[in-house]
Amino acid sequence: MKETRFEHLYFSQYGLQLFQSCPLRFQRRYFEGLTWKLNRLANPDVLRGQEQGRRFHLLAERYFLGIPTGIENIPQEKMLHQWIAALKQFAPVIPDNQYFPEFELRLNKGELKLQGKYDLIRVDQERNITIYDWKTEEKLLSPSKVQGSFQTILYRFLMVEAGAAVIGGAIQPQHVSMIYWQPNHPGEAIKIRYSDALYEQDKRFLENLIGEIKGFDFDAFDKEQTDRKVCKYCEYHGICHKEPGNYDMISYQQEEDGE
Repeated sequence: MKETRFEHLYFSQYGLQLFQSCPLRFQRRYFEGLTWKLNRLANPDVLRGQEQGRRFHLLAERYFLGIPTGIENIPQEKMLHQWIAALKQFAPVIPDNQYFPEFELRLNKGELKLQGKYDLIRVDQERNITIYDWKTEEKLLSPSKVQGSFQTILYRFLMVEAGAAVIGGAIQPQHVSMIYWQPNHPGEAIKIRYSDALYEQDKRFLENLIGEIKGFDFDAFDKEQTDRKVCKYCEYHGICHKEPGNYDMISYQQEEDGE
């Protein structure tokens, strides 16, 4: 039964994060298939922010594809105009570089079945690869938290393992870096360089965590083992605790990993 559960499952940074926060959240989503949108219950400000972020990602994709963004058709969206202007200043398109916006990679190698959808991959003339990730939230990112995040660990490892599809050849960790950039804080980009040592560290971490997930007894897990602070802002709160959660504060993170 356990093997059947994982037969077609590719692990994304979102899925790994869900398991760490609460195995029941992972079970509800990936084994029981319980996914829905709580738009009518959510804080309108949260939803507006999400929609603005979605639009920014679409405009950024068009910009790096070299096609008209169409931003002139939404003059009322002043914030988006500011964000795109800041993006063009931060990451101007360099003619001799290659750009792959909204690019998905998958890896199926041994016990590692991984997937990630990248906001942007840039390959320069020396075949150095830069992974860009756009974060449109208001709060300034913490460099230390970003460094150890599931997204950083998964995306840079996956790039080395599966990125040959991007550049047409093997990738060495030292040729990979990752940049987190916030249009709300355009001068505060966080750049993380990769290395052989970090690659080996990421590989062990992912292998161990996925091994733990596959060996975990979800059926025996008691919801009381989960931190109630996590439960309070969980979309499955009503199922586990028979009462509504705080829907204004629930994380409506969309699956950005090609799932």
